[in-house]
Amino acid sequence: MSNLRDLHRKGTSLLKDFDKPALEAKTILLKAAGFSEEKFYSAPELRISDKKRDKYLEMLGKRKRGMPLAYVIGTKEFWSMDFKIGRGVLIPRPETEGLVKKILDLYSGNEKMIIDIGTGCGNIALAAARELPGVKIVGLDVSEKALSYAEKNARYHHLDNVRFIRGDMFGPFSKAVLKKKCGFIVCNPPYVAEKDWLALDPQIRKFEPKQALVSGRDGYEFINQLIGEAPKYLKPGGYLIFEIGKGQEDKVRSFFSEEWEHVECERDLAGIHRIFFAQRRNSLPF
Repeated sequence: MSNLRDLHRKGTSLLKDFDKPALEAKTILLKAAGFSEEKFYSAPELRISDKKRDKYLEMLGKRKRGMPLAYVIGTKEFWSMDFKIGRGVLIPRPETEGLVKKILDLYSGNEKMIIDIGTGCGNIALAAARELPGVKIVGLDVSEKALSYAEKNARYHHLDNVRFIRGDMFGPFSKAVLKKKCGFIVCNPPYVAEKDWLALDPQIRKFEPKQALVSGRDGYEFINQLIGEAPKYLKPGGYLIFEIGKGQEDKVRSFFSEEWEHVECERDLAGIHRIFFAQRRNSLPF
């Protein structure tokens, strides 16, 4: 049997080529051993069973081969909530929290339904559901695997005002049922150009789902369709909120027609134009 200190040292050495090897080794060790951070610091001589040691070494091996840490440990924090994730499901990014923040900023109390397009593990939908318990939220995704994680996360966080449905864009919805009913449509869309896929960090390209990241030859295909179809489902005065990539603001702005007003794009904490939001006009000009 080995103790916590020795295993941590070994892990730190194995991950020496990463930016924060000691931190990552600790995170993996605590997950494998099932211990708290308090235990890690208060009882470094604590002996670890061979079974847990082997699990730790296996997880270290995956990380050393480039698997993202979130996939190795099976969770990712978003909006101060832990989300279960795995291969085939996009890893939530900190900048995407801006979508949830914008929903809360614009929420007037009259919006009764939110649609989350491309919900993934459900991080946006469930974060909004926790903050707005009186609002019904529907999360859609084409991936059965993603939806299975979203359902697990809904149960884990005991949130019952969210429903997850499989489908592409607005496909599952009957226009007669949801036509002009939604207060918010939110989306973290794919916006990477096909030509840029091979230039992405290998940790992204080799492990994360391409369909959740790449959108056609120039990266705008999904966003253009989203902007075009959203007015069918938003109530007058409702909002479309979505994320874009670096340098895409001007092109995306050109997709908005006279059906929209108050079209704006806010910067993220890195100063990059990131969060687009626009309001469906109360009275359309045609």
